[in-house]
Amino acid sequence: MIRIRQVVGFALVVVFVSTVVALAQDTTGTILGTITDASGAVLPGVTVTVKNTDTSQSRTVVSDAGGRYRMPLLQPAHYEVTVQLQGFQTMVRSGITVTVGQQAVVDAKLPLGNVSESITVEGAAPLVETTTGTISNVVTEQQLGSMPLNGRDVTQLVLLQPGVVMSRSSVQGSNVGQGTKISVAGSRPSQNMFTLDGTAYNDALNNTPASANGVMTGVETIKEFRVITNAMSAEYGRAGGGVFNVVTKSGTNDFTGSAFEFFRDDKLDGKNYFDDEKPDFRRNQFGGSFGGPIVKNRTFFFGSYEGLREHKGITQVATVLDDNARRGILPGVAPITIPAAILPYISLYPVANGPLIRSASGAPTGLAEFTGVMNRTSNQDFAMVRLDQTFSANSSIFGRYLYDDSIQDEPVNYPEWPNIVANTKHLLTVEHRQLFTSALINELRGGFNRSHPLEDINPVNRRNDLEFVPGKGFGELNVTGLTDIGTDRTNPKKFGQDLYQLTDQVFYVRGRQAMKTGIDWQNFRYDGVSDSRSRGRLRFRSVSDFLSGITQQFEIAKPGSDFERHYRQNLIGAWLQDDIKLSRDVTVNAGVRYEMVTTPHERDGKVSNLRNILDPAVTVGDPLFLNPTKKQFAPRLGLAWNVGGAGKTAVRGGYGIFYEEPLFYQYRSPIFRALPFVDRAVIARPALPVTLASLASGGVPENEMMQYDLDPSYMTQYNVNVQHELPLDSAVTIAYIGSYGTNLLGSADVNLAIPQIVDGREFFPANPVRRNPNFGTLRMSLDGFHSRYNGMSLAWVKRQSHGLQFQSSYTFGHSWDNRSGSGGRQEFRNGQGRAFDPYHKELDWGRSDYDIRHNLVLDTTYLLPFKGPAVVQGWQVSAIGTFASGVPFSPVIPGDSDRDGSTDNVNRPDFAPGVSEKPAGGRTPDMWFNPQAFVFPGAGFRGRVGRNILEGPGLATVDLGIVKNQQLSGKRTVQLRLEVFNLLNRANFDIPFNDPDGEAIFDDAGNRIPTAGKIFATSTDAREMQIALRFTF
Repeated sequence: MIRIRQVVGFALVVVFVSTVVALAQDTTGTILGTITDASGAVLPGVTVTVKNTDTSQSRTVVSDAGGRYRMPLLQPAHYEVTVQLQGFQTMVRSGITVTVGQQAVVDAKLPLGNVSESITVEGAAPLVETTTGTISNVVTEQQLGSMPLNGRDVTQLVLLQPGVVMSRSSVQGSNVGQGTKISVAGSRPSQNMFTLDGTAYNDALNNTPASANGVMTGVETIKEFRVITNAMSAEYGRAGGGVFNVVTKSGTNDFTGSAFEFFRDDKLDGKNYFDDEKPDFRRNQFGGSFGGPIVKNRTFFFGSYEGLREHKGITQVATVLDDNARRGILPGVAPITIPAAILPYISLYPVANGPLIRSASGAPTGLAEFTGVMNRTSNQDFAMVRLDQTFSANSSIFGRYLYDDSIQDEPVNYPEWPNIVANTKHLLTVEHRQLFTSALINELRGGFNRSHPLEDINPVNRRNDLEFVPGKGFGELNVTGLTDIGTDRTNPKKFGQDLYQLTDQVFYVRGRQAMKTGIDWQNFRYDGVSDSRSRGRLRFRSVSDFLSGITQQFEIAKPGSDFERHYRQNLIGAWLQDDIKLSRDVTVNAGVRYEMVTTPHERDGKVSNLRNILDPAVTVGDPLFLNPTKKQFAPRLGLAWNVGGAGKTAVRGGYGIFYEEPLFYQYRSPIFRALPFVDRAVIARPALPVTLASLASGGVPENEMMQYDLDPSYMTQYNVNVQHELPLDSAVTIAYIGSYGTNLLGSADVNLAIPQIVDGREFFPANPVRRNPNFGTLRMSLDGFHSRYNGMSLAWVKRQSHGLQFQSSYTFGHSWDNRSGSGGRQEFRNGQGRAFDPYHKELDWGRSDYDIRHNLVLDTTYLLPFKGPAVVQGWQVSAIGTFASGVPFSPVIPGDSDRDGSTDNVNRPDFAPGVSEKPAGGRTPDMWFNPQAFVFPGAGFRGRVGRNILEGPGLATVDLGIVKNQQLSGKRTVQLRLEVFNLLNRANFDIPFNDPDGEAIFDDAGNRIPTAGKIFATSTDAREMQIALRFTF
């Protein structure tokens, strides 16, 4: 009976483990190796003791019959390895640093002798990775503390890794994420996974966790982090791109601490290319840390605080009416009598104070530039506290709480329209480790992640007299050819995420095998509000129509719409990973994970969907969509060959499938903007003034929806790479990395008219009839999009020695897709909004919005070897250099010139035969490309120009740090720093961008846009200098 119960109990455990998914990110490292005698014969039964020299904690393991030993779950720290066997001399290997996610191979060759005789060897872990096919790199505490990081933004060090690029023309905000958008080996920025001490750290929109000012804070808090770029093992889920494992600092047996102040203002800064005068600027970053023992060798604490107070003027250039146009005088047309209803709207635009904007022939166009200084204010308070408790050599626990509160006030387009962004985050992790034997270890972790971003515009002059909806505030005014004025069409908005996470994983070592299996449950609670178009958006197709009072359309969410939602969702599944030593020099990493999510459920029953695009009305009630995730098994495979067995050269490869789950960031738009809870309509050519009475009736209803019958979305990753150790503590890696995205989600208006074929081209006649005449626009989040990436990278890394550390990498990569994000036009300014035609997705196949063909990054730190008095000692120089090619963009035609019924999917022009897009006089900010290379395709026709065929300016920037370390008594040090960002004051220009829909060449009537090809902004700041004082003990 007992035997039967044991078997049944074990079976239940296996079933349980096999039906729950793990996101058990590896926050520790491993020391492993093989013990041999002087002849090379393996030695079983050897006692190996690994000691953390920071906390004096030790663990012991005995080598197996093959002389192998493995010590997993080691905190990132400094270690000493002692190897003992009767009849042999004792070997002590010191100076070993274990980093997060590292498998540090420490082999030992024991000479014959007395065990009381000891040989001490000083040496770090090998530079070449010989045990896994995963491609990853670690960012150390030394790099975090020494590099010149602009804004002390941790993500800058992420961007120094091979295959990792910043999407330079992405958008930051509460509806798309406030952090830096990062693409890893061709993946979407939203496909990355960030963890902090093993707890999911992504923001509510599944992007880079950051404060309201777009910075990932934590230089004083983070010990190190590992960037995994390809072929992760089976323990990693919810990520089709990269994984970023961040580990916080903990206390040691010594009391340590710091206090710092970083300061900069405009006095020594350079002038931006678009500045008339340098704007005011003042920035203070300050804080400190303190940690140490509560009970020596047992209980430790660590705490940190980082604060920010910033006031910065930013020069922006907008396109407005010139003086003649404000009076109704436009070139080439008869004087326009401006209707009285238009005059108040004209007064919203500031009077031009810059040069006239002229046509290609040099003639006036009725437009001019307005240059204004936008005053941005940013405040942040960031704090962390951590406690570590060791109960015994076999049992330990830690807890960490993080708080981050930030707010930023930055005008959009014009000084009188400040956009307020705020974010409050709470992150809690508690983790317990239990060693049952040296070969069987359990790790249990609970986590909580609260991220609550919000955003709204609070105009200085509210102009309540121009409100479209009384009491709501002024909405948005869009005139093709002019810079938009008013609030963002989705404001006000707040997207709150509460994530509860419970993870358990088991490590088991047996002979050649090192196995992991784990379970994880994640409960998502999304509570949000998005008043999309509740204030209204009035559009005019051209400046001439605007001055004449001829409206194009008005978009509105009618009064009474309910924008509040409370969605709940769970992520569940299971994984098993087995690292097998086929021989002393060959390791196979084999794994599989199963993962699924539940369909989202709204707390108050506010769920609806148009389940078939031809349905006459929406269906209210669960489910939002059929669950596509129930059969998702993801294999992982890696191979590592230690060529020659010396750990100097390794040939490695990896492969894996990584599912992208339909979480909140994928279905955010449909749930907040769906009938019958939100009644949105488009009113064609409304009379002015727009009144509440005219909104209450009329207009064609529109709807946002989710594809009901989704297929699984996933990324396939693969790599082959060679690593080789070089002299001077350095190693070089050459790698091929590839990925392929299948059935990725995107957004499109699916209610297009059905075209005719004229002269071999699709043609839409005037007054088209949409596929579903009961609705206007039907914005759908749908699958069926694809991506592909191929890249070669070359990296050379030198570990810190002889005062020098450096890292350099060059990546030649190419990323294609037919959608670069799952949302709409808010994600990438160089994108073109939603899909061109969801029924012909191949028309959008082109360069990804984040495709950067060439990317060279370098960083270094050098301790100058000056001798003599204290004043000349302790000088250190550090630098970061980034050199990259430009991002692609598309020439577009806003509106509905192709007459397919939609203003969401902007049209594109045709090529002008024999005309180059390269300007005759070379590329300049005033003429980056030649607009005459494109012609209007004609009303009702779609242009033949492809997506993302143009390329914006490249990027070249160097940041420099000069540091003086002044040693005081004991371990106390004062550090003086001078940091210079964009040292050469190079103007790194942004892409041309003259319309919310992209770089407009024509309006939808076929008139050329005078600003086409002109650049209005830079992608980086001018040179800024920062001084700092830092005290450590």
